[in-house]
Amino acid sequence: MRKHPPARDPGPFTLKPIKLGKILVPVPIFQGALSIGLSMSTLAAAVAKEGGVGIIAASKIGFREPDYSSDPLTANKRILTREVRRARELVKDCENRGPIGVNVMWSSRHLQDYVETAAAAGAEVIICGAGVPTNLPRCCKDKKIALVPIVSSKRAANIIIRNWAKKYNRTPDGFIFQGPLAGGYLGVKEFQMEAAAEDFYKNIADIKGELEALDNCPLIVCGGIYGREDAEKAYAYGADGFQMGTRFVTTRECDACEEFKNAYLNCREKDVTIITSPEGFPGRVIESPYVKRTGEDPRCITKGLINAAMGDLENGLVFCGSKVYKADKIESVADIFQEFTR
Repeated sequence: MRKHPPARDPGPFTLKPIKLGKILVPVPIFQGALSIGLSMSTLAAAVAKEGGVGIIAASKIGFREPDYSSDPLTANKRILTREVRRARELVKDCENRGPIGVNVMWSSRHLQDYVETAAAAGAEVIICGAGVPTNLPRCCKDKKIALVPIVSSKRAANIIIRNWAKKYNRTPDGFIFQGPLAGGYLGVKEFQMEAAAEDFYKNIADIKGELEALDNCPLIVCGGIYGREDAEKAYAYGADGFQMGTRFVTTRECDACEEFKNAYLNCREKDVTIITSPEGFPGRVIESPYVKRTGEDPRCITKGLINAAMGDLENGLVFCGSKVYKADKIESVADIFQEFTR
């Protein structure tokens, strides 16, 4: 990793509250979207109760419904509504809670349906990745709902800022910068991963500099953030908050089944490998017989994700972050927040 001068004094830090538009986040820890069906209302509510941002992943969320095969859109919308409402109900009496949000994929042809469904159910934050969401405000005109794009470069952030200002007279309420050590599919091509890893901290500083001219637009960093030390270093380069996915999988509150959590607990560093999406983007997974058998067939990828969520690891595909091998115990969401806020 290349050396770059930090933007702030390195060393211990204190997590300070941030605002996403009009929404207060007491503790700027975001729980990453875990799909398929791993970050539902139970996990999202547990994170929000601690003051963080609890995120429900919309992607294929209705996969357990009997009508999913025949009408996936209706099944997904129904379960998304149920889970957002349930999460809001679980946190309604909590003081100093964080918001409940939904992660949607820009590449989804039903993006607008999912955004409108999430908003109607009471989602307070919409996070959007899997592309450059240049027209996201068109899907959600309610400015009380925070819109937070995920980007992998300063250039992508700049494109979004310019497009939103010109077309919608709106500024993103925050940005999530995803580095190449994240789990799931990444925003860089495989041949770009090494350079992106080398420039990770430089990119944090560059994007933070791009946001300085905006009135209130915090920068959340994800990809390789597992423990407090990871956060401290990213903070020194300009991060205002942090998103973690892998760390939350091995919590008691995570909606993943026991078999899925055990795959994380039993994973060694050498077991992590890369597959490629049909669009040419790399995805980080735990090596398995299924990965070796199916290669990168998109039909097998979706089927493998569903199988894994159901506990069939022999025929499943398990996405993970690069530091999954550090998972060695089942902990509570509160344990994680205590580590980062002590």
